[in-house]
Amino acid sequence: MKTIQTEKIFLGIHGKVFGPFEENELKTLNLSDYRWIYRTAEASKGWQPLDAMPQTLPPSHPSPDQQSPRAVIYVAE
Repeated sequence: MKTIQTEKIFLGIHGKVFGPFEENELKTLNLSDYRWIYRTAEASKGWQPLDAMPQTLPPSHPSPDQQSPRAVIYVAE
């Protein structure tokens, strides 16, 4: 007799792993509480983001890797 393996799903946030869950359990969870999903049936894909990456910044804004000028605050003594 062949046993049917159910796909297991894991969720992650801040380096912590939660699960395993089954597909029908996901409907009862608030997925916005998690950032990553891992499906055993798609193990070759690894961890997948639950939210899309932010779009690139428009040219008028410096990219995050560029240093922007910092404000100087003077405090009276």
